[in-house]
Amino acid sequence: MPIVTNNAGMLPNALGGGGGGGDDNTDDANDVRLPVFTYTDTLLTSISYAEGKTKTLRYVDGRLDQLDFYNGVSTVTKSFNYTGSVLSSITGE
Repeated sequence: MPIVTNNAGMLPNALGGGGGGGDDNTDDANDVRLPVFTYTDTLLTSISYAEGKTKTLRYVDGRLDQLDFYNGVSTVTKSFNYTGSVLSSITGE
């Protein structure tokens, strides 16, 4: 079953923010300014951004094989190629 999270609360802590007001990052899960991360079996499988933009990640044998980026109009696909266990190239549009 996928696990869906967002980075609410994490970014201010990582940047030393929070407190004192004026913090644009909120803990509101409906705040579309924050990307939503989906994990399946501990692997990041999608990132959803504001305005319907998404990245979908596909894995083969635990390695990133393909990344599709939908920008709201069209999809750009990148394929990750390996020589043995070393990433050797990234191809695509």
